[in-house]
Parts: sequence; structure tokens; C-alpha cells
Amino acid sequence: MLKKFWSFLTRRYQRYPFGSVHTHRMILLFRLYLLVFLLIILRASYLQVFPASQKVLSKLANNQYHKAIDVAPYRGTIFDHRMVPLAISVQAPSLAVNPRVFSPSAKELEILSASLKLTKKKI
Repeated sequence: MLKKFWSFLTRRYQRYPFGSVHTHRMILLFRLYLLVFLLIILRASYLQVFPASQKVLSKLANNQYHKAIDVAPYRGTIFDHRMVPLAISVQAPSLAVNPRVFSPSAKELEILSASLKLTKKKI
């Protein structure tokens, strides 16, 4: 059994001798993988040695916190087969705020309390 396996391995290498097309393809693929790996290592090293400035990072953070979200349009009423309404859509305004970032001025508090009909203390 071991002898058959060894002969299979040696015959396989004899099928593709050094200098054949298959060997050149394997070397080319190896070099390509090595190049991609080196590019990734170089990029990681560059990011480690020359980190981004505070200005760039704060801009990225602000873009993540301040974002407008498009809300789906009014859907309408859903009826059953006898035209009895099953679900009725009600339009209502909504407001979402991150409490860690939210720090309104006195004027902004007045505007919010007037539009939300809440006290400044509750806001």
C-alpha cells in the first residue's frame, strides 16, 4: 500500500517536470499571492506607523452620528377579503437623539420644547 502511494507521488512529479507549463503557472500564482500578501502587510504597517490625524477621525465620527434617514412613504390601509380594514397607517412625527452627544443650547431647548410640547426640564 505504501509502495503504491509512493509510486503515485513520484509519477505525478514526473508528469509535470520542472520547466513545464504547469510549473510556470504554479510559480506565477505563488508570486501573485506573495505580492498581495506583501501589499496587505505594507498597508497595515503604514497605518500603524502613520496614524490618521485627529481631524480626520473626528470628521468620520461626526458623519456616523449625524445622518438623515429616509423613511418609507405612507403605506395605506390593509383590508381583508371583505374590505374590513385590518391595519391602518397613522402618520406621526418621530425624533431620535443620541443622549451621549446631545447637548442643546438654551435657544435650542426652547425650540424643542415648543415643537414637542414638553417642558425644558423633561427634554
